[in-house]
Amino acid sequence: MTREDLAVDPFFFEREFRGRDRFRVVVRTVEMGYTKSHADYSAEVSLMRTWKGLAVIAGAMAALAAARGHHSVSGVFDSERPFEINGVVAEVEWINPHIYLHLAVTEEDGSVTRWQLETAPTAFMRKAGISKAMLEGDGTPVTVTGIESHTLPNVGWIRRITFEDGRYFQISAS
Repeated sequence: MTREDLAVDPFFFEREFRGRDRFRVVVRTVEMGYTKSHADYSAEVSLMRTWKGLAVIAGAMAALAAARGHHSVSGVFDSERPFEINGVVAEVEWINPHIYLHLAVTEEDGSVTRWQLETAPTAFMRKAGISKAMLEGDGTPVTVTGIESHTLPNVGWIRRITFEDGRYFQISAS
C-alpha cells in the first residue's frame, strides 16, 4: 500500500516480525488516530478463553474433590469388621468433609500404633454440641469402638468414643 492509498482507505496493514516465524498485524485507523494490533485483539480473546477454561477446570476439580471426599460409610468401611481400641488422642483434624481423629495406641509389646479414625462432618458435630477441644481431651486414654476400613490398616470409622470418666460421644450407629 502506498501513502496515496492511505488517504482513500482508512485502514492499512503493516507487518512487524518478532522472533522466529512470529509476526503481528498492526491495524491503524487513520481517521480516528486509533491503533490496536490484531495480535492484541487475539490476545484479549485468548486470555478470556484461558480464564474461562481455568475457571471451568477449577470448578470441575472442586466438584471431583468433594465427590471423592464425600462417600458412604459402607463404601469405605466394613461393618463386618468391628473394633475396640484404647489409646490417647494424638491429633484431631477438624476439617470437611469429615473429622479425623488420630489415636496413639500402645500395643502389648510397647510399640505405638497410630490409628486414623474418621467421623462425622464438622457441621454435624457442632449441631451435636461437640467441639474440637472436647475430642482432643487432656491426654487421658479413650476407648473407641468402630468399624475398620475395607482395605487400609489402622483406619476406621468411629461409632463411639468413651472417656475415662465415663463420658462418651455416640457418633454413629452404622
